[in-house]
Amino acid sequence: MKHKIKYLKRGDLRFPKNLENLPDCPDVIYVWGNADILNDFSLAIVGSRNCSEFGRIFATDTAQKLNKKNIVIVSGLALGIDSAAHRGCINNKGKTIAVLGGGFDNIYPKENINLVDEIINNGGAVITEYMPDDPPLKKNFIERNRIIAALSQGIILIEAKEKSGSLTTIRYAKNLNKKIFAVPGGINDELYEGGNRILSEGAFCVRNIQDVLSKFEKYKQYDVRKEENLQKDKKINEYEEAILPELREIYKNIKYKPTSLEYICLNLKESTATILSKLTLLEMQGYIIELKGKNFIRRKL
Repeated sequence: MKHKIKYLKRGDLRFPKNLENLPDCPDVIYVWGNADILNDFSLAIVGSRNCSEFGRIFATDTAQKLNKKNIVIVSGLALGIDSAAHRGCINNKGKTIAVLGGGFDNIYPKENINLVDEIINNGGAVITEYMPDDPPLKKNFIERNRIIAALSQGIILIEAKEKSGSLTTIRYAKNLNKKIFAVPGGINDELYEGGNRILSEGAFCVRNIQDVLSKFEKYKQYDVRKEENLQKDKKINEYEEAILPELREIYKNIKYKPTSLEYICLNLKESTATILSKLTLLEMQGYIIELKGKNFIRRKL
């Protein structure tokens, strides 16, 4: 990794304004990558290092979808949920900020050294308050969590045991009056003990990104479900426009539940032979499937 280190002093124009709300605000922040995003609207995603496969997928998907709304995702570069959140942004070729618990000469965990490069190459930033040769001591990660909390307008917790280090980020966020979110889980699942507790204390429940966006004035206009339906309709329209003009009318008469040959013939008032020849073409092109008894069904997109 050959990235130029920038250092921002407190009071500099690009120094993160939100950090100045910390009572123990660092005097200097060291930055690899794009320092210009440090004052952009951002949300943090945190959680267990030893996450479940569901947690990993949910973190990746949530980060990617929020990132598509031009929201910068902040996390701590740890294995598990943190890495998944950063990865979701990279999948979107979007921006994410990783906050380290040590200096740049001691990236931790070492497994994520390549992830650091990807974050920077996609316009993101990796930051730390520690000198380049400072080791990643255990106490540093607790201190690091206050930076994550301060940088972000809200914190999303995905999987955390009752004594998870991620809950220190939540405590910092509460003290800074940030919006707190958590993904609910089974009451007997230890990976959700921390999240379920903060939900009982008033955190916002997260089932999808609409639950997050709706809590911020500037994003209330986004209706994720409506957008998804519009995208689905667009995909269907493009799919149907690719059908030969002479076959479109017959295709419109076939549903996602079995449609009989007799029904199609009656509707279109064409001969059985003509209808059958068109149905054969539609099936060969992959638009429909023939079932038993001369029934037909649309192939799902």
